[in-house]
Amino acid sequence: MTSIRPVFSTRSAWVLAAGLATMWGCAGAVAAESEESGDEPGTVLAKDEIEVGADELVVTERSASGGYTVYGASIRTCSTTTVGGLVEQLVAEMNCNNPDAMVRIDTIPGVTLAPSASPYLQGAAARALRRVAASVSSSSAGLQVNSSLRALPQQYMLHRWSLRDRCGVRVAASPGESKHESGLALDIGNWSTRRTQLARQGFQWFGWGDQVHFTFRGAGAAPVSGESTLAFKRLWNRNYPGDLLPENPVYTRETELRLKVSPAEGFAVGASCTATL
Repeated sequence: MTSIRPVFSTRSAWVLAAGLATMWGCAGAVAAESEESGDEPGTVLAKDEIEVGADELVVTERSASGGYTVYGASIRTCSTTTVGGLVEQLVAEMNCNNPDAMVRIDTIPGVTLAPSASPYLQGAAARALRRVAASVSSSSAGLQVNSSLRALPQQYMLHRWSLRDRCGVRVAASPGESKHESGLALDIGNWSTRRTQLARQGFQWFGWGDQVHFTFRGAGAAPVSGESTLAFKRLWNRNYPGDLLPENPVYTRETELRLKVSPAEGFAVGASCTATL
């Protein structure tokens, strides 16, 4: 099939394009990111063929607009920046219910973000990071943030790479299971010289198993696990009202299959702070 968008028909399985990662490897990939998970590996959901219902969804690497799907980005690139447009829509959707849900950190003096790092953290964590940066001498290297918020498509990509030993990613949690998806976690490049300041502002060190990783446990940290998943489902339902997902924060195989076919550059209809339907 040559379709470049989700195709639904009354058949017995969801069929995914199998073997593409093996065929292409890292062909056309950009420079590999140095992203660590800070989480233990979770349940493996990504498979190349899963029977889940009475329809067929064909997953292709290109979206209807000609750009990558999330799946295409995961097999053709080694950078989560390729799904940046979709990430921005998810952040906007998460901020509909709570404008403080995700706050930009790229304007904090003394904080340097890696090219792959999303410029967002949960509001309380962002303010704590600002206090950490203010406590660091202006003559030093400041804070080097290699990873911060990872919205759902970013975590999917990292998890897939970790399972296939691609793009320099050794281990990454399953989508829906990472503290990075809550906007509470940071990977700090110069962690050894910033550990004390981070701890004073409520950032808990993961330990030697992933020494770059810190999770914000201070006042105001909100338990928003699954908010990125919920935001994705709302965006999907808004764009595909004939194929609705349950609007809850639970990541399932059905969620993953639809995530794979979603456009990396973002949906045609983006975030909305009114009712989905």
